[in-house]
Amino acid sequence: MNIPENTLSGSDTGPSSQATSAARHRRILVAEDNDINRVLATDILEFFGFLVLAVENGKEALNAALQESFDLILMDCQMPVLNGYEATWQIRADEKESGRAKTPIVAISGHDIAERWEECSAVGMDDYLQKPFTIAELQEITNRWLPAPKT
Repeated sequence: MNIPENTLSGSDTGPSSQATSAARHRRILVAEDNDINRVLATDILEFFGFLVLAVENGKEALNAALQESFDLILMDCQMPVLNGYEATWQIRADEKESGRAKTPIVAISGHDIAERWEECSAVGMDDYLQKPFTIAELQEITNRWLPAPKT
């Protein structure tokens, strides 16, 4: 996918070199059952310089999170096989049991945040991104949870 640079950061230069270098070597897991949303999120995140693993259901997300290390997880709430709430709950249980550091998990849903936040928070999700999201909103989420290292 070719993302027009003038849609990023409100400028015509794309992501700043500081943002791109901060993203380098940072890994994001995208769990989204909708093909278009999954490809779009993956392409945008890779354009920003992140390393992305995209999966299409909660079971695949859970397996990936238990086997690999990620800096951020974007988790659709309603997916087949295992929904995002259950996958998150199981990831949090494993982190607690194994003593691993808590990976930030951002809920992705087409539902209004006010209606879903209590459920998201109860299973251990840290933030929320409502669909359809913009490039700027996705960039804001990554900036919030994966800030650029201080130089």
